[in-house]
Amino acid sequence: MNRIPTMIAIASLTACTATPKDPAPVAASAPPVLGSGLDVAGFDRAVRPQDDLFRFVNGKWLETTQIHADRSNYGS
Repeated sequence: MNRIPTMIAIASLTACTATPKDPAPVAASAPPVLGSGLDVAGFDRAVRPQDDLFRFVNGKWLETTQIHADRSNYGS
């Protein structure tokens, strides 16, 4: 009785480790360009970051974004 579960386990492990005989060729491509995720174009360079980091990072957004009169804030 112990032979059947052992044989099933061995067959399962063998099937999982099998590799195809002819792997598909991988096309050479340029490496992806990784960025920091920060929109540095939106930084307000008129404010020093050590004086007011929030105003430095969000200054241009605060100047250009209009909040409707019937809303108290803008967000989700």
